[in-house]
Amino acid sequence: MKVIQISDFHLRGDGKLSFQKADTMKALHQTIDYFCSMKDYELPEFFVVTGDLSEGGTRDQSTLFLGTMIKETSF
Repeated sequence: MKVIQISDFHLRGDGKLSFQKADTMKALHQTIDYFCSMKDYELPEFFVVTGDLSEGGTRDQSTLFLGTMIKETSF
């Protein structure tokens, strides 16, 4: 069984860098693009998403993460 874990995106939603260094929206899009480019036989049975998905834990930031995942994936 193949499981892939992704963690700690720290999305902000305000266009600013997390920790004044990381463009977390760009990193999320790159991660999604990578997995979407995989062949069906390469995909895992499960994705596990853990850690701090948003920088401040606000509803808007959480909605940004979930909305991006739903909009950008076709698994």
